[in-house]
Parts: sequence; C-alpha cells; structure tokens
Amino acid sequence: MYKIFYLIMFLFILSACNGNESTDYSEYEGELSEKAGYDVHIVEPHDLTLTAANITTDDEVGLNFSQVDGELQSGSVEDDRGDDVEYVYGPYAGDSQYRISIQPKPDDFQLEEYKSDEMEILEINGHDVAYEITDTPPEGFFGIISLDGLIIHTNFHGDADVIEDEAIDYIEKLIDAYEN
Repeated sequence: MYKIFYLIMFLFILSACNGNESTDYSEYEGELSEKAGYDVHIVEPHDLTLTAANITTDDEVGLNFSQVDGELQSGSVEDDRGDDVEYVYGPYAGDSQYRISIQPKPDDFQLEEYKSDEMEILEINGHDVAYEITDTPPEGFFGIISLDGLIIHTNFHGDADVIEDEAIDYIEKLIDAYEN
C-alpha cells in the first residue's frame, strides 16, 4: 500500500517539475513585430531562457538565450556596432549561449555571396542554411538562415562536438515557426 502511495507521489512531483513548458512571449513578439514591420517569433531553445529581446534603429531584432536568469541590467545599452538598442525584454546579466538576430532580406540577397568562405550550405526544411562549426574560441555553431523576406543569424556557443545537433534541431523549430 505504501509503495503505491510513494509511487503516486513520485509521479506527481516528477510531473510538476517537468521543464518542457515554454514561456509565453506573445506580448514581446507583438511589440517587436509592430516595431520591426515583420512577424517576430520567439522560439526558446531546449533548457534555455530568453534573457534579452531588442530592436535596433535599422529594424534588426536581437534575441539572447541563457541557462541562468541574471539580474536586470540598467542604463543605456549599445549593440556591437554602436547603434542604439531598444529593449522590450531584459537585458538580464549573464553570458548568452544562443544569440539570434533577425533582419529584413534585401531583394538582391544571395546566400552564396553573403556567407563567409568557411561556411558550408545545408538544406533544412526546404531552406538554405549557411553554417560553420568552430572548435577554437569562441566555440560553437554559426549559421545564416535564408527565409522568404528575412535573414536569421544564429550564434550557438558551446562545445563544437555537441552543439551541431542541438543547433540544427533549433533551426528546424525556427523555420517551422516562421513558416506557420
């Protein structure tokens, strides 16, 4: 009798601790979409949390994901190019493990010409993805996804031997989100 009780309690606790629930970011997706002029979808990578969502003056959307929730940063923030950045979520302190940037695709965009020489092209869900895996710092998977009307840059930091499968799985989810 006690074994059944403990089994039921264990299963209840296990289901309550299930980390597969994703956060509803629809408020931030709507705000980013309105400001950027195109649909923005926030797709959480497995076991990571959104730590920042922003838009630059040239309508580029940036999303950062990490394992740990840090403290909310304050003050003005500039992106890598020195452009002003408007945050609609975060930024929270911590190292980003996945960074995504989304921008409108120019009419004359050609992935083959846009990618670096070290990148290879792979077809994922019917879309060309240029990618490079580096095993020197910063280790990771760097990719460019060419979608109808958008370019998505991905930076996945981590062990180069492990990150490739995770990155491709995530890119499949991204493409599905933007196609549906």
